[in-house]
Amino acid sequence: MNPRPNKKTDKSPAEKLRSAGPLLGIGTQLAATMVVFVLVGKYIDDKNNTHPLWLLIFALLGIAVGMYHFIKTIIMINKKPPGK
Repeated sequence: MNPRPNKKTDKSPAEKLRSAGPLLGIGTQLAATMVVFVLVGKYIDDKNNTHPLWLLIFALLGIAVGMYHFIKTIIMINKKPPGK
């Protein structure tokens, strides 16, 4: 026996997609940030022949910046607007 839908908690497919929208890009944003930082570090290493010094520095910096934006986005998504 299926329970009757609750009008207050059930969302339409459009509402579900709209609420999931900000979550869809978080992983891509995190990965892209780290890849860009790694590529910059590799470029600096190639120019200065300092392998792997700048690659490691920028990889760690990319992880830190990526995680900062990841956490910041999650906190922003979890905040509920006043009155709702």
